[in-house]
Amino acid sequence: MGTRVVGRDMDFMDEHEGRRPADRLRNAHAPRTSMHFTATVHHGPDYLLVKGSGPALLTDLCGFMDLVATVAGKGRYRRAVLDLLGVEIALTFTEHLQLGAHAAEHLRDLERVASIVSVQNRKGTSEKAAQKLGLQLRTFTSLAEGLRWIGEEPVNPASGGNA
Repeated sequence: MGTRVVGRDMDFMDEHEGRRPADRLRNAHAPRTSMHFTATVHHGPDYLLVKGSGPALLTDLCGFMDLVATVAGKGRYRRAVLDLLGVEIALTFTEHLQLGAHAAEHLRDLERVASIVSVQNRKGTSEKAAQKLGLQLRTFTSLAEGLRWIGEEPVNPASGGNA
């Protein structure tokens, strides 16, 4: 059983741009929807799994990272899986860079982070930005692959590749 966190209502006005965030999603060719961005937290024995769903803007995804960081820190998790398969993502290249930087800053205490996205959302920009800033993040298009990687022992170069 997990904790369900409901994201912000997509009908309020964006103070900075004078339009609703939902309009930004629609303008970015995202499907017209009245869904909310939500996050569900699942506590595992060895890692934290947080599942997102619905339409998401940069602010939603940054908040998602903050949620993961807080729960992982308080729960003393060293690894996290971010299941974003059910998320409609409509970010610009610059927003992907900002998301990677935000993830690197806020998830820096984690030993490993696996991000799972749909094939159409797989860009690699956020992942590379986060990695350049030191975050051990890998993005996958399969939950099974991400879980396999998150459960692996890290390679210890001093021991010739043995953990």
